Amino acid sequence: MKRILFVDDDSRVLAGIRRLLYSRRGEWRIDCVASPVLAMDLLAREHFHVVISDLQMPGIDGASLLEHTQRTCPAATRIVLSGQGDPASAARVARVAHMFLSKPCGETALVDAIQRALEVQDLLGDERLRGVVGGIGALPAAPRLYRELEVALAEQGCDLDRVAAIIECDAAICAKVLQVANSAFFGVASKVHTVRQAVGYLGLDSLRSLVLVAEVQRMAEGVTLASGFDLDEYQCHSLGVATLAREFVHGKEACALAFTVGILHDVGELLLASHAPAEYERLRAELAEHELERLAPAETLPPQEVHARLGAALLAMWGLPAAIVDAVRHHHELAPERSTDPVSAAEAVALSEFIEQSLKAGPGGKPLDELARIELRLERRGVHVGSQRLREHLELTAGSQDVR
Repeated sequence: MKRILFVDDDSRVLAGIRRLLYSRRGEWRIDCVASPVLAMDLLAREHFHVVISDLQMPGIDGASLLEHTQRTCPAATRIVLSGQGDPASAARVARVAHMFLSKPCGETALVDAIQRALEVQDLLGDERLRGVVGGIGALPAAPRLYRELEVALAEQGCDLDRVAAIIECDAAICAKVLQVANSAFFGVASKVHTVRQAVGYLGLDSLRSLVLVAEVQRMAEGVTLASGFDLDEYQCHSLGVATLAREFVHGKEACALAFTVGILHDVGELLLASHAPAEYERLRAELAEHELERLAPAETLPPQEVHARLGAALLAMWGLPAAIVDAVRHHHELAPERSTDPVSAAEAVALSEFIEQSLKAGPGGKPLDELARIELRLERRGVHVGSQRLREHLELTAGSQDVR
């Protein structure tokens, strides 16, 4: 049974939490304590999956408690449930809390946060992954601008002018959206000069993805990236895969999902390169060795799975839809060769990566021999994309310097 620890000096708050979560008693064991001292004592003796704390409490505050939790129980998800705190405490807790909830908090928001935390822990269930995350310390906080955009789009009557105004508040994101809108990937006939024009050309689904990936790349700001990791190459590869993945699915929603997953599929790799460079370099060397041997050791998690699960865990923690999280988690997997099922977003990304590798191998490369089989696999499932179109895509990817 999953164990959840609540810490708040207000007995009425704790009583309300017990009432809210009473229906979950068969799934979760809820412990409520009225002071950080009691919480620390419990943490020393027992294991908890989630620790949820108020911020302002007499004596030891919530920030100190979560710092203690990070040191003594690093696998536990740390959540703040609080009203407004003082700026100094808020700055401290931002470095150690995975999620933030505001009081008063309804049952739906509270249950969703706990379930999301437990889902992330399931994704990180492998011992190797827990070690990687332990080296990172904490998953980065959810991107602010993306959240604002999601809230605005959920409101009735939200128009494109308001969406553009939100993006224009952030100069770096604004510049990135305009760069991508003017790139060869989208084939816009004339130059796009304003964010409002970009929104109209790209559509809201693509815009969401581009804003999110631009904010994701901020994880790499101000840090020394791992040796061998090129941020420009990462960005170009992600956009190229996303653009090609849309060719393999049918319908507006499926295309939007495939594009988003393509943009985000390697976010775990970026997280490793920026927050755990030594681990990134070790996995890169291990992956090269496995590719030579065409064999991964059965007793360990394959290196490509590490960044896929880590990326899925990050996106789940940020509250992205399950369809995106699941597709990022499985983006290396292909359906059986003779399958006639529609291509999923995850498989569209896997195919896009394989095709890029095959085309880059050139006429003498063995992977190119597999390209015809991929085309046949796609045709069997109602997707008709010829070799010429794929080659054009590769040339577009290689020559698109203006997105860098």
